[in-house]
Amino acid sequence: MKQFKIFSVLAFIGVTLVSCNSSENDPYKPDPNKGDYVLIDRMEVIRDIDKEHLVEKMYEIEYNAILKLKKIKEYTNIDATAIPGKAPLSYEFEYRENKTLLSITTKKDESVELDKFTVDFRNDKLESIKGKDAAKNVKYEFLNSNVVTATQGSNTYNYEFNNAGNLVSVSDKTGKLFTYEYGMGYNPFVYSEYNLLFDYVPGGELIRFVFSSKNDMKVARNEKTGEVFNITYKLDGFGYPIRMEVVGKSSKTLVKFKNGIKRRPE
Repeated sequence: MKQFKIFSVLAFIGVTLVSCNSSENDPYKPDPNKGDYVLIDRMEVIRDIDKEHLVEKMYEIEYNAILKLKKIKEYTNIDATAIPGKAPLSYEFEYRENKTLLSITTKKDESVELDKFTVDFRNDKLESIKGKDAAKNVKYEFLNSNVVTATQGSNTYNYEFNNAGNLVSVSDKTGKLFTYEYGMGYNPFVYSEYNLLFDYVPGGELIRFVFSSKNDMKVARNEKTGEVFNITYKLDGFGYPIRMEVVGKSSKTLVKFKNGIKRRPE
């Protein structure tokens, strides 16, 4: 479990740069009704906005033929202008015939297996993720349509979602940790079944491959300290964020996304 930090919420929303094949006379725009989705190819977390090439965390993301997660490469503390040839840590995903997640394999340098987590469902709902080390196993419980708990060892987190599909609070046995407010725009992971931004929420890594949020977060509050983080965006022509900054009392964080338009097979 990652250590709880006040700034951990700062990367909850990101920036998108959409690339596609189109002409100026006939611009191509993604249409989910036709199977087109804007999905994230790269996510970068930057703490020093004056030095955007120095990246605290970078994720490169690949998808399979049906637009489900295939592989994530994770880099830490790198220069974005000189990305290593192999990712120090990577995640590879396998699926059942019914397209539900079967396993997540973690590897060192994209070759040496570190662990393999099997994913179990009951009545079409996620029940557990289990690896070689029982201490890392996660158990899930759906209390109702809006609240899910995730337990790893002695730590249990409650995630509350509103009817629009947005995470509105995270709590543990001490009470609420963070609460969130949203606008009507897009969350960068709106069309994904996972949300790597949850890595920056207390306990969020336990559900990052389980849930996402639908809309753009505007305000995040640390309920323990009272600190408020305000989130601002610059949008591209498709209405997706291309730059986001999260400003707290004594911190500022930038998260950038490079996105691509993916088409689901007919």
